[in-house]
Amino acid sequence: MLRFLATVLLLAIAVAMVAAAIRPICVPMTAVEARQMRPRFDDRDDRDLFYLKIYQRRDGAPFECKTWITRAMMF
Repeated sequence: MLRFLATVLLLAIAVAMVAAAIRPICVPMTAVEARQMRPRFDDRDDRDLFYLKIYQRRDGAPFECKTWITRAMMF
């Protein structure tokens, strides 16, 4: 029984670490930065290492969104 609980605990810790590493972090961009991008901000379809569309509009404002692990690796 103790071995089973230890396995479940290790699995739960691993899942929590992965979930924390891939959580999105979005940083607002200025309108000037978005306008100066080539190709245009709205035409970009860049994706993060995992799944996330990097350049997004939220409530009309431009954001650069990346997962925590990608920002930690300085991409």
